Amino acid sequence: MKPPFWLAAFLLSLPLRLVLVARPGLGRDEAAYVYWSSHFEPAYAPALQAVLALLNWVGLDSPWRLRLPSIACGAAVLWLLDLRLRAASVPAGARRCAVLALALSPWQTLVGAVI
Repeated sequence: MKPPFWLAAFLLSLPLRLVLVARPGLGRDEAAYVYWSSHFEPAYAPALQAVLALLNWVGLDSPWRLRLPSIACGAAVLWLLDLRLRAASVPAGARRCAVLALALSPWQTLVGAVI
């Protein structure tokens, strides 16, 4: 069985994302999210704080832990784009081009790798 195209596009873009994910330290934004996930502030990205607090509670305490939600959301964005374009009856070729363009865009590569 052939995987869905959005998944293939995500896997193709994964090496670009892993370069960012493999960075050893946290960026400024990531450090802020870590702080707020330990000191809950509903006005500051509450969903992300909750996910990070849950991952910390489970015991995943590393830069990888912080970047797992971004990787998952990066894949979800491609899936949702594909679903939306299917619902709009966009032809398969155009849909694939759009999903691939988003998957490989610098913005999506960054946002889909680090928080």
